[in-house]
Amino acid sequence: MRSLSVALSLAICVLATESRADPIVPASLQGEWTTDCLPIGQNSRHGMITLLTIDGSGRMAARSQVFASNACRVPTVQARYETGIVEVSEDSEAIRVALKVESITLKTNQDEVTAIYNDPENPAGCGLAGWQTNIARPVDGRTCAVFDLPEVDEVLQDRVWADGTRLAFGAYPLKWTIRSEKDLPKVPSAVSFYRTGY
Repeated sequence: MRSLSVALSLAICVLATESRADPIVPASLQGEWTTDCLPIGQNSRHGMITLLTIDGSGRMAARSQVFASNACRVPTVQARYETGIVEVSEDSEAIRVALKVESITLKTNQDEVTAIYNDPENPAGCGLAGWQTNIARPVDGRTCAVFDLPEVDEVLQDRVWADGTRLAFGAYPLKWTIRSEKDLPKVPSAVSFYRTGY
């Protein structure tokens, strides 16, 4: 019984110590971030809004909602991306991050879109059959439309420019293929996230 008490006490001490550990992610990146309604697709006919949350432990989760038009009113497809920030370092211009992929899912929001995703000739469906409206499917490691998506546990490299109210990655959410430091973006992408919460 005494050894059980000692083991439990040690476990509680370890958990308490871990919960007080310094955050892996700088405060300038932590919080909730949202893009404007971004025109995407052929001739910019669709729209997309991405909500991104980053916490101090390195947890990063993003939800991108695609819309039927570039006015961002009628939802058609939702993507979710979860990752762990496993390494952070600062260079003279930006913050370098290594992102370990935890999950990537897609969900159609309209029956008409589900039919398109179930068409084996259309690359939007990621090579999968059996799409159902409002049911998320894992798509990590697949090619979906023009995106070659990484697999779970793959580590991607990126740089982040942040000023406290705005941040931009060099690659995400437009590129999913940066796996080495030599390919790190030199400038921020055109996609800006604006702080919407802490």
